[in-house]
Amino acid sequence: VANFTANVVSVIDAGANAVITTIPISGPVDVVVNHAGTRLYVADGTGIAVVDTATNAVVDAITPVGLGALSAVAISNDDARLYAWSSANAAVGVFDVATKAQIGSIPIASGFSTNGLAVHPSGAPIYLSTGANVALIDPATDTVSATVQLGPSASINGVARPDETTSKLKSHRTHI
Repeated sequence: VANFTANVVSVIDAGANAVITTIPISGPVDVVVNHAGTRLYVADGTGIAVVDTATNAVVDAITPVGLGALSAVAISNDDARLYAWSSANAAVGVFDVATKAQIGSIPIASGFSTNGLAVHPSGAPIYLSTGANVALIDPATDTVSATVQLGPSASINGVARPDETTSKLKSHRTHI
């Protein structure tokens, strides 16, 4: 769990419902773990810290190029790409996990800050909530393929259903 004000990521034992250790990282905002559970990626404002989950040590960093502070992060289903939101640039940065290089930047029409970034269980689309909208990103082309309008100032969270046929977007004002 990213704890921005304490400058740590808290590691929680889900069975005991307790913090078992903390990892010092300056300004952590969001986290995502790879599907093997071996790497934790932490959006920390200046980039993405890479944590070895066996040792809970920061082992590397991914530095964005031409993007401001990162505030949300998601990983592709094959663990090959990271996606990270930059509200300063109204763009999603695309990063190659193996090379740790930024390989793209996807402009998003709404410059509003994001409430979340998620990858559908099938691998596509990638959802980015931007307040009143949800941008659907096609990972094959790294472009916005559609936008779902939710209404003004809606705060949303996205959840993809396990059957991969629909997604439920929950808003304080709207359910779609």
